[in-house]
Amino acid sequence: MHELFNTIPDPDVVLTLEPEELATTLLMLMRARGVSETFSLHNMVGEVLYEDPSRGISGCPRDRWPDLELAVSEAFAWMEAQALLVPQPGSHGGSWKVLSRRARRFESEQDLR
Repeated sequence: MHELFNTIPDPDVVLTLEPEELATTLLMLMRARGVSETFSLHNMVGEVLYEDPSRGISGCPRDRWPDLELAVSEAFAWMEAQALLVPQPGSHGGSWKVLSRRARRFESEQDLR
């Protein structure tokens, strides 16, 4: 979810967000990727921490990684608790998730409030 830092460039600002606030931002970024995408917490965290200057992806300073990993994990858990992320059909309880029908209906962050 490297797009997070295009939306909120400062990791300290990301870390001030409550789980539901960060989840709202992440959900909109996930929707922008397409409703047929699958997601896993492991991959989302990896993308947030990932750094590739050659592609303009700055990532997050390494000393902030543990805090940011926890924040993204909390946001992911909140989305699951709200039935916005559900197990990928046919995955038999695997770690891959898809946007729920409800999550696919949201057009903006205001729709989630």
